[in-house]
Amino acid sequence: MNSQGVRVFRMTDRYRYSRWDGTQQVFPVHEDDLMAQLSQHVMAQGDVSAALRTMMQRGLTGRSGQKLPGIQDLLQRLKERRQETLERYNLPSVLEDIARKLAEIVDTERRGIEQRLDAVRARHREAAECAGRDAALADELLRRAEEQDHRNIERLDALPEEPAQRIRQLSDYEFTDAEARAKFQELMDSLRRAVLDQLCKDISQRLKELTPVVCAP
Repeated sequence: MNSQGVRVFRMTDRYRYSRWDGTQQVFPVHEDDLMAQLSQHVMAQGDVSAALRTMMQRGLTGRSGQKLPGIQDLLQRLKERRQETLERYNLPSVLEDIARKLAEIVDTERRGIEQRLDAVRARHREAAECAGRDAALADELLRRAEEQDHRNIERLDALPEEPAQRIRQLSDYEFTDAEARAKFQELMDSLRRAVLDQLCKDISQRLKELTPVVCAP
C-alpha cells in the first residue's frame, strides 16, 4: 500500500517496460563468447556460413552459463506448449465431438430436403389430375422447389471437413429442416457457453495470481 493508501498489485507473467538507459541487458552472451564459439565451429566445419547456421540451430552459451536459445530450442518450446494446450483443453476430443455433431446436422438437413421435395412432388401429382391454373401452378412450384433443393444439396456437398470452416459456412446457410436448424443453434449455444466458461476460469485464475506489493512511502 502506498502513501495515498492505494494497494498496488503485481501479476505474474507480466513485464514492466521502461525507457532505455544503457543498463538493460539485451544480448545474454558476451561478444568474446560469440567469437570463440564461432571460431570453434569454423575450425570444425571449415565454412563460415555452415558455422553460422549451426549456431542459429543450436544457440549459444555464455561463460556464466547464460543461454541464447537456438531454433531447435524454440521449436521444442513450441512443441511443449502445443502439447500443454492440447492436454489442458482436451482439444482432440472436443473437435471430434463437434465434427460428429456437425455430421449429424448435415445428415438431418439432407433428409429434410428429401422429405420436403417428396411432399411437393406428391402435391404436384394431385394437382396434375386437375386441369387449368392449378396444374400450371403446381408445375411452377415443383420447379422452384427442385432448383432450391439442388442448390442446398450442392452447398452441403461443398462443406469443408474442418469444423471451424464448416460452422462458418453453416452459419450463413438457410436450413430447410427445422430439426437440423434447432440442432445447429443448440451446438452454437453450447460453444458460446464453453468459451465463456473458459474465459471466466482464466480470469479467476489470473485474479488468484494477484499478489499485493507494498510500496515504500
